[in-house]
Amino acid sequence: MYTLPVFPLQTVLFPKTPIHLHIFEERYKKMMRQVLETDLLFGVCLIHQGVEAYGPMPVPYPVGCSARIIDVQPLSEGRMNLTAIGEERFRIRSLVQHSPYLVAEVEAHPFRQIRTLETLRMKNALLEYLSEYVQLLDTYKAAGVELQTLNLFLEELKNYEDPTNIIFLTASLLQIPLIEKQHLLERETVPEILERLILTLRREILLHKRIFWHPEKIVNRIFRLN
Repeated sequence: MYTLPVFPLQTVLFPKTPIHLHIFEERYKKMMRQVLETDLLFGVCLIHQGVEAYGPMPVPYPVGCSARIIDVQPLSEGRMNLTAIGEERFRIRSLVQHSPYLVAEVEAHPFRQIRTLETLRMKNALLEYLSEYVQLLDTYKAAGVELQTLNLFLEELKNYEDPTNIIFLTASLLQIPLIEKQHLLERETVPEILERLILTLRREILLHKRIFWHPEKIVNRIFRLN
């Protein structure tokens, strides 16, 4: 168990993936100054109730991801741009401070590894589906990802026995509702999240192909004249 300042956001952060933030609210400027003076670590949680900025303190989902600051760009009036990398999943056990920002008592909540031949098969299947998915995203120019660099990285991942790298990359790239990403983050075991990611990718690939190859059918279904 350890204490962690918590940043409720309209995003879901996964371990080993980056997050870019513009800090402008007074409460979060105070929080980040404190973080920068200590261990550079804070927590990111999806907002369960409330709004991200200029409102009452939002209520976070209990499962989030810690993030370590790796780069800071100071701006005027105490504002800043920062980049952080997700470190480990945690579960909030209690909130010990509510003002000016949230501080929580949390415990590490890693995914349980279950290494079997089926897990290896699912990891390889996930890589294949992800490769197809990012090709479709490049077709739509929707991902904001350097496709050539990503493809090289996917080739490297084929040699990794540990499936967590590909799991976190896939979860971060998926363009799905935030609540679905939160449900992925809350899965208990590696096989569970692998299975869910494969099903989600298959669904999204099918949807993107239908839109790309038959856009008039989608338009006709959405905009009916009578």
